[in-house]
Amino acid sequence: MGADTRATRQTTISNKRVCKIHRISDSISCCGAGVAADAAQLASRIRKRVYELEIESQISQPASSHSLPHKVGITSAAAITAQSLLNSAETFDVAILLGGIDLTHDQPTPPGRLYKFSSEYPCGISVKHCALGSGMLAAN
Repeated sequence: MGADTRATRQTTISNKRVCKIHRISDSISCCGAGVAADAAQLASRIRKRVYELEIESQISQPASSHSLPHKVGITSAAAITAQSLLNSAETFDVAILLGGIDLTHDQPTPPGRLYKFSSEYPCGISVKHCALGSGMLAAN
């Protein structure tokens, strides 16, 4: 994933150093287009829920279990994102790309996945590649 660092308001650059790539976990990140604060708030909610699920899985494992801690994969994070968008009382004026890997696969290289969320796709849609921009929300 990649992103620029500028926040704009219409034709004016309002901030030259905005973090647009949000780390959700070791294997998941997201980028946003639209209102930067909405993207950051949504990323924070997703990150918190992913962390909670990982902690819950560690607590539910027997103490004698020597298995590795459960890590939430991209497919579960996409479901969390959809729930956050659909069940929130707030309206997020943002489009989100959520990308990462599913660590639960027994493959040498887990498959990477990318999901797009927007007002057009609030439940998310799996895409092979996608680009976001500040004019995207106005174009929909």
